[in-house]
Amino acid sequence: MIPPMSPSGGSSNPAPNPSFAALVRRRRIRRILFYSMIGFALVCIADRAGFFHRTLCIAWLGIRGFQGDDYANFDGKRGTVRDVIDGETLQIRVGPDALIVIKVLGILAPVSGEYWNEQSFDAVREICAGRKVTIRLDGTQTRDAQDRLLANIYLPDDTLLAAQLARSGDVRADHSGACEMQAIIQSAESTAKHGHRGIWSEKSN
Repeated sequence: MIPPMSPSGGSSNPAPNPSFAALVRRRRIRRILFYSMIGFALVCIADRAGFFHRTLCIAWLGIRGFQGDDYANFDGKRGTVRDVIDGETLQIRVGPDALIVIKVLGILAPVSGEYWNEQSFDAVREICAGRKVTIRLDGTQTRDAQDRLLANIYLPDDTLLAAQLARSGDVRADHSGACEMQAIIQSAESTAKHGHRGIWSEKSN
């Protein structure tokens, strides 16, 4: 049956309600956002488990230097310190093939030309050169701008290397960012300050 025509010659069916159409669009957008968030969370979980070579979720967030396989390859692994690059940077061999440069988390060593630079380097070399150490990653960012692996380093007796160096005054605590061991390292630094050790000796004043 042909629907009756309006006086103007058009169909008599009512025009779509603009408010209803807008409601449908909003619901569709909310549904898309909801499923996008679920997908994002699943990608983060999968990447943390080491299923991706380089994390997608961190790339979306714009955090530089995170590699999803760093946890699988290095967290909790033991390695041998092959070289001491400076007071806060080590070269460690993990397994037969991986030779990785690691920035020790939570500390800042004196740079070349600064007071106690040579002593800091010598202290790190004496403590850990050629020794077996354990690597522990921290948080979500595993790399710095120089592509160094960011890690806590534990000596064979489970001593935290960063805390030992801070306690002897051979390095400063890094107050610029948070890490899991920050409170321990800062407490060790306070001990060195009160004892005027290393960097905090009278010669540095």
